[in-house]
Amino acid sequence: MALSKRRKIFLALLAVCVAGLIYDRLQPGSHAVGPTAAAGSMIPDAYTAELEDGLSAAAGAASPTQPHNTLANRLEGLAKAQGLDGMDVRDAFRPPEEWMGRTAAEQPAPGPKEDNARRLVENRRLRAILVGPDGSSAIIDNRCLRIGQQLDGFELVSIDKRSVVLARNGVRVTLQLAAGASGGEDN
Repeated sequence: MALSKRRKIFLALLAVCVAGLIYDRLQPGSHAVGPTAAAGSMIPDAYTAELEDGLSAAAGAASPTQPHNTLANRLEGLAKAQGLDGMDVRDAFRPPEEWMGRTAAEQPAPGPKEDNARRLVENRRLRAILVGPDGSSAIIDNRCLRIGQQLDGFELVSIDKRSVVLARNGVRVTLQLAAGASGGEDN
């Protein structure tokens, strides 16, 4: 089997990398780990001391059955040393609450039909209509709704080019796009 010039170069480069890795692992005294091993001119001394304090706090908090140098323990110790609480961190992948539909417990109490419809038209604005391969969506006051979802007890029943229809207990309400708002298709 004849190897091409390109394959020979690749194999030579691979051999050099493997030899370097083996030399690095077998070299005596190269197993120093931690912030002191990484301390160089790029890491400020004040930060290195703070990091070492956090790591030593994490090592003291680790259980005897669990290794003290796990990343989770080091981060936890560093957070404790700096007085950080991870419980109040917002989930970066969760959409804002105003984008989500309300639950049944949050729905307003039913009242006179016409009064609720009038309040919906007065208090809510249709901002945009989105048309996509998965169906249409309407953005009403910064909340994205699809057909079947509810807003103030009214169910979104249809989406047109420039309007949406919401219904509750036989009462139908139409919200129109304001001039200059974005519709799904322009004429």
